[in-house]
Amino acid sequence: FLIDSYRRNTFLWDHRHPQFRDRSKRQHFLDWIVMEFKRRFNLSLAKDAVTRKWDNLRTVYKRECNRMSLENTNISTLWYFKDLHFLNRFYGGNQKMTEAVVKVFDIYLKII
Repeated sequence: FLIDSYRRNTFLWDHRHPQFRDRSKRQHFLDWIVMEFKRRFNLSLAKDAVTRKWDNLRTVYKRECNRMSLENTNISTLWYFKDLHFLNRFYGGNQKMTEAVVKVFDIYLKII
């Protein structure tokens, strides 16, 4: 849910978006996501917990892309790698390699 919410709101992660630096819009999004977590999952979260979780997911994705590039592999061990693929243009490095990973992951999911 968190990754999908961020994916749909490009102003949160796309540095080129005109509203990327709009703090009030970011705060409004955080208020909304905290309310949604409470409504959907009955979880009370602080805004900083949401931003820390997102920062953690993004950082681990970036590290995984770097690891894959250095090791010249196209296999990721992250279960959410495909979900964060939309960040690839910022962190992905090799576009063809990460697209191959997504295809391999899709094949793997069909087998299971």
